[in-house]
Amino acid sequence: MTGYLAAPKANLPPIKVDDVWNYNAENTAGLTIGFTRATGIFKGSFKVWFEYVNTHMSKSIAYEGVLLPEREDKADGIEGRGFFLWADKSSYVNPLGRTMTYPFNWSYDFVIQARKVAQAVNIH
Repeated sequence: MTGYLAAPKANLPPIKVDDVWNYNAENTAGLTIGFTRATGIFKGSFKVWFEYVNTHMSKSIAYEGVLLPEREDKADGIEGRGFFLWADKSSYVNPLGRTMTYPFNWSYDFVIQARKVAQAVNIH
């Protein structure tokens, strides 16, 4: 299973072309992945790019999950599944009328899909 899980080397961050951000380079998200063969657990990180007050910036996100070699539908292409968290804040008004803020994390699905290999077709 050596090389079973791999991400291309992180490329340069996206570049702005004609006032539009271009993410066409390979791995502009800087995805990294580590894998523990004995358990099937994978972990890594990636960057999420966004605009914030006219500034193009990124936020690093950690993720983790497990490979799914035995599953009901092996043709579904889903080789692993996990999650990542996105920190956020919310607030409420307490019984004394004060606004109270608190931190929490949104949880999102992280899926590893099989790479489809193009098949050569000979036309005669």
